[in-house]
Amino acid sequence: MKFHPRAGIAATLAGCAFSAGAQTTLTVYGNLDTAVDTTHKRTGSAGTPTGASAALIFPPGSAGTRTRVTQSLSRTNTLGLKGREDLGGGYAAGFVLESQPGSDDGTLSQDGRFFGKQAMVYLTTPAGEVRLGRQYAPIFYTFATNTADALGGTDLFTAGLVTNTLQIRQDNQISYWVRSGGFAAALAYSPNAGVARVVSPARGSAATAATGSMLGAANAGAEASSTESGGKRGRSGGLFLAYTSPTFSASAGVHYNEFGVPVLSQGGSVFELDRYWGFALSAKYSLSVEGPSLHAMAHVGRYFDGNALNLPGQPPLQLPSAGGFDPKLQTVVIGARLPVGNLVWIGEAGESRFTNFTRGKNLGLMLGVDYALSKRTVLYSRLAVAEDQQGRVLPIVGVTASGPRPIPVAGGPDAILAALGLRETPAFNGVGISPDGRSSILALGIRHSF
Repeated sequence: MKFHPRAGIAATLAGCAFSAGAQTTLTVYGNLDTAVDTTHKRTGSAGTPTGASAALIFPPGSAGTRTRVTQSLSRTNTLGLKGREDLGGGYAAGFVLESQPGSDDGTLSQDGRFFGKQAMVYLTTPAGEVRLGRQYAPIFYTFATNTADALGGTDLFTAGLVTNTLQIRQDNQISYWVRSGGFAAALAYSPNAGVARVVSPARGSAATAATGSMLGAANAGAEASSTESGGKRGRSGGLFLAYTSPTFSASAGVHYNEFGVPVLSQGGSVFELDRYWGFALSAKYSLSVEGPSLHAMAHVGRYFDGNALNLPGQPPLQLPSAGGFDPKLQTVVIGARLPVGNLVWIGEAGESRFTNFTRGKNLGLMLGVDYALSKRTVLYSRLAVAEDQQGRVLPIVGVTASGPRPIPVAGGPDAILAALGLRETPAFNGVGISPDGRSSILALGIRHSF
């Protein structure tokens, strides 16, 4: 869906002209983050695993250096509307609608959805708040509340989000929130958070019923019938617990997804993925309310029960070991912020790895600085490097026109999961990491909030 200029202007004027009574509010808000960056990508091992003669089943992608104008490196772009009506007696009703405009080219992110970031209504009661619609996954808040940056394109805390976008935001979500003092908790369920009938790297116009689409794609959220995957396709649940004080905060999140659908790799082979479990912890400690702070995040996750399939017209995979495609993942990131006058220095380092499967891992380092021109406008710079250590080469067998042959697979979580469509955003706003490769980015940008 394309953004229509007149419709956008009309909506904005309508919001500005809204006559708000004493019990009702309507707010227009947002953030625009645009940068010029230079990126460099090295594929590693000439596109093949070390010691292997055949190409990877997950192609490494293009290499080289380029300069571009990009968006959402330090903060994700947002254009939002939110309204709230006080109903009295501790009750209130409201809504949130959020888009992600591309400040580099004027298009809409989130697969072109007009309100792709959030689109939900809520009812607040004395016993808690119920929310319905497209909204953030509970586990996402574990990453967002305690990161040293703000989960933009260079924030290494995003390395733990390994089922994007389902660990970030979900279609069709029902959630319940309670708060008391510094404590907060949320419980959520979705009949289909965004899993299509076939999962693949395809997105936008390239995504069809035959090709499938990436997790969380715009066409992936239709609820399954009771006869399709037992009605479990895309079913999701989550839990979030947090405590916040002026100088310390800690949170925990749990994420669960049913899949029960085939996954189509870039090599054309097919396996079936059953479900995923993930658990995350994060914490932040500040020396004072506006002082230096330390940040940490740990995440563990596991994809379960991948089995080879033989779909018409598609070659099947012979997966390694009796467990099939059953990788376990582990991510740890530490960070720090150091405010000095109008400057804020930021640093992060992290590692994400398969603890079984290929045993490949990704290492990352990010250094950044923000300079506040005002409360709303910030100049910033980011320097970040990500490296893939490919781990073991697995001799997965694929069926080709000339018959079965081994096709090696190797790499860390970012390289493999992005190629499968299980992880939406490769490193640094689409630069990505190739197996046994390295990617880097140097950016200078400006962001303005309103």
